Amino acid sequence: VAPARITRERPAEVLKPGQRFTVLSWNLQFAGTREHHFFYDGGRAVAVPPEHVARSLAAMRAVLAEVRPDIALLQEVDRGATRTGYLDQLHPLFAVDGAPWSCWLSAPYHRSLYVPHPSHSHMGRVDLHLAIFSRFALRAGQRLDLPRLAEPWIRQAFNLKRALLWA
Repeated sequence: VAPARITRERPAEVLKPGQRFTVLSWNLQFAGTREHHFFYDGGRAVAVPPEHVARSLAAMRAVLAEVRPDIALLQEVDRGATRTGYLDQLHPLFAVDGAPWSCWLSAPYHRSLYVPHPSHSHMGRVDLHLAIFSRFALRAGQRLDLPRLAEPWIRQAFNLKRALLWA
């Protein structure tokens, strides 16, 4: 169990008993787009060209601006990974014009300084996160480890570190 730091961008509203709110849950798949056949699905692609990441993030920002959920639960947000040009995707997504969010937290789902796989083009630095954006005040957050895959320790060192993020 590891605490997740809550970042407040502006004063947060306190959720009242019985108050209605909206939630969006979205696996962003690191803004990798559907234009590539990635190695983990049997293809050869490892990285995404910066212009593809920018286009994908712009489309995601447009959806978030239109839907404007009170709480957004985001999976697979790259925060400085080699495959997406070392871009921290969290901040452009949080800063959507007109978004109601006042605070956010994130925790790593898969983090490694260097992944030497696949053999034809290494993944390099991986920093994949779970994130929560909230209009309402968050008091605490934690990253909870899920069981590791049953595989040799060397593979575990470079593989996903699946987790839950709660607030």
